[in-house]
Amino acid sequence: MADGDVLEDRPIANVTQGLQGAIPNLNITFDGGSPNATAQINVRGTTSLNGGSALILVDGVETNDISLLNPQDIASISVLKDASSAAVYGARAAFGVVLITTKKGTKGEKVRVNYNNNFSWSSPSRLPEGINSSKWIHAINQASVNSGGNGDFSTELVEAIDRYNSDPVNNPSVFIDQTGKYTGIGQWAYAANTNWFEEFYKKSAFMQQHNASISGGTEKNSYYASIGYKGQDGLFAFGDDTYKRINMSFNFTSQLTNWLEITFRTKYNRNESDIPNTYDYMGSSPYHEVYRAFPFYSGLSAGWKFCSCRPVLTSTIILQESWLKQDVILLLPMTFGIQGAFNITPIKGLSIKGDYTGNKFFKQQKKHQNILYQSQPDGTSIPQGSSNGVNNDKYNDTYRF
Repeated sequence: MADGDVLEDRPIANVTQGLQGAIPNLNITFDGGSPNATAQINVRGTTSLNGGSALILVDGVETNDISLLNPQDIASISVLKDASSAAVYGARAAFGVVLITTKKGTKGEKVRVNYNNNFSWSSPSRLPEGINSSKWIHAINQASVNSGGNGDFSTELVEAIDRYNSDPVNNPSVFIDQTGKYTGIGQWAYAANTNWFEEFYKKSAFMQQHNASISGGTEKNSYYASIGYKGQDGLFAFGDDTYKRINMSFNFTSQLTNWLEITFRTKYNRNESDIPNTYDYMGSSPYHEVYRAFPFYSGLSAGWKFCSCRPVLTSTIILQESWLKQDVILLLPMTFGIQGAFNITPIKGLSIKGDYTGNKFFKQQKKHQNILYQSQPDGTSIPQGSSNGVNNDKYNDTYRF
């Protein structure tokens, strides 16, 4: 069992990140490094040939994704690891149960107002150093020869790159191909030495968290209300790459009579991810394409404002354009839930409990698309990609009662 204190005052993106290593035999893995990456929660290691995930209950209500919860709203987390938990929670609990209890007020407590914040910066822990464009193009050509080819790049291009690396002041990094031996007659040719990891990644990214709550109670009533905000910038240097999360919750308990107590809870969670839309221009993720970028193309920091339309052009150049054109994908996963419960004690030692819960899980995706243009030396432009437009999709509407 872990108290909510283990999650407080820590710059974590979500609850599951804070639980890693906090509870024995609770194994948590993520399908990616983004703040809203889905977590796989496993108890006791490998469960079966087909896998098996733990049953997660938040205030007694099953949920599939606890990344939307505000860590500051959690009072305690318990993990039931033995198979006997199935006797209480059914066959679904055969792979373990994670019980999460959120904070609530205390009867007779004076009004308490709490506010806390956290400001932090993140940076890449380690990036590859790579090699300069001269060594790179010689290695690529040698690999082609070793495979029975004649080299992927012309001798003229290799020599131009060698000259630039030897004397970048007196040799151009970008020029017009007059002979057709570099890219194509009348098109841009490149002989630069660009470190794409420095081009695409920031030195650091800012993150902030703000949480406010009010709690208290009287002789027969108790309440707890909170609101939380988290904002995190991505490490990519171009375009929109942000994550935002808003959490609101309200718990209220009232002792109406000596034998009847009622409880009302409501929660609202909203995530917003704003990321570059590069799907029309690349078959893989931006994180992967950075590794594939040709180092002899000029980078944006070197004043790059144009590109060739030759097939040899890597999608990394297109990636820069798509970010500058503000093609974005906006992901909006949200949850809203209400819960009502009663506890009747007609006689001492006998308790009758009941509850009603309604949850709605849904996600909205807005995809903005813009035509990209590749500028040519003669002043013309070649359109690339899909036509301008916006797709607004809503899916995964799920109701639970």
